[in-house]
Amino acid sequence: MWCTKTMPSVVLSLTIIALVATHPWPGGGPRASAGAPSHPDLAFRQALGGSWLVTYDVAAFGGPVLADAQDEAAVKQAVEELKAAWLKQDKAKLEAMTLPQLSYSHSDARLEDKAKFIEGVMGRKATVKSLEFPEMTVQVVGNTAIVRHLWVSQTELEGKVTDTKIGVMQVWQKQDGVWKLLARASHRLPQQA
Repeated sequence: MWCTKTMPSVVLSLTIIALVATHPWPGGGPRASAGAPSHPDLAFRQALGGSWLVTYDVAAFGGPVLADAQDEAAVKQAVEELKAAWLKQDKAKLEAMTLPQLSYSHSDARLEDKAKFIEGVMGRKATVKSLEFPEMTVQVVGNTAIVRHLWVSQTELEGKVTDTKIGVMQVWQKQDGVWKLLARASHRLPQQA
């Protein structure tokens, strides 16, 4: 997928190189040809006029795609770091990775703000035996990212093992170059027949 999105920018970049290589800079001894303009500056502008458009196209096609890919990777890393902080009950990391306006809902419809979310993590009595986030997708729109995944975990409390599989949607916001969790909602998955 990444390759197909960036391919136009690679082709356009090679076009720029070809245009610049075949049309020397002013004062660099423009090629002599019967149809060439007599003034070197005019030859320069005509030769590179097309490449300015191509340069714009590279920015239009290549820039955002690369930025989105970088942001997508950064969001995925933030999700993994928050998961690790949740597992380790790392209060400082949980504080740092969530916004003050955090809205955190559970699949049983409980709603928590940032303080209650962190209090719940820190007061967890169950032992988490495993936690995975399969089927993760990330969509980045400006400084906002929407993350969807499954929450597949196994916990144990007082000898009782509980397996959980729910759907989750997270909303992340980029502030001062750092992705932080703004909202999280989970839902029960439909019963399979």
